[in-house]
This record gives sequence, structure tokens and C-alpha cells, in this order.
Amino acid sequence: MATDDLLELESFAFPFNAKLAQAALESSGVTVFVENYHVVSANWLWANMLGGVRLMVPESQFEEAKSILASLEFYSGIRDEAVEEVGDLEDQDPPSR
Repeated sequence: MATDDLLELESFAFPFNAKLAQAALESSGVTVFVENYHVVSANWLWANMLGGVRLMVPESQFEEAKSILASLEFYSGIRDEAVEEVGDLEDQDPPSR
């Protein structure tokens, strides 16, 4: 029996967003593994160090999962907020010492 490699579909800063995406994907028949969920839930400051809460899917389901995730309304809102935050940070002057 051949096994698929797991690929990172997406990473989230907040565990609840990862769980929403997991539920949506699994309801569509996609196998999903969530990595770092408990660690980030217990200590959210580690999210950046660990690369966030990561959604991992088998390589054979990656494209299907990517299109399902992109079609989710809550997901597009999360991505828009993240882009705005990065834009806001880029506009700020670095702190002076």
C-alpha cells in the first residue's frame, strides 16, 4: 500500500481557525492532520516559533483541499486581516532605542 507524503496546506496563528478549517475539509472528505494545536493552545506565544497551527494533508488531496479552503468565507476573512496587519506593520517606523 502506497503512502502519501503530508504537505502543509496552511498555518494559522490561532488554534480555533485551524479547527474550523479542519472541520470544513473533513466534512468534504479530505483527510486532515493538525500539528501544534495543543502546544499553541497552551502557550500562544510559541505560535511564531513553531510556524503556527499547521494543517497537513496527504499529497494526493492537496489540490482539492486548497480549492475547498479558498472557497470558505471565514478563511478569506482571515487572510484579508492578516494582509492588513502586515501592511500596517510595514508602514510603521522601527522603534528607537
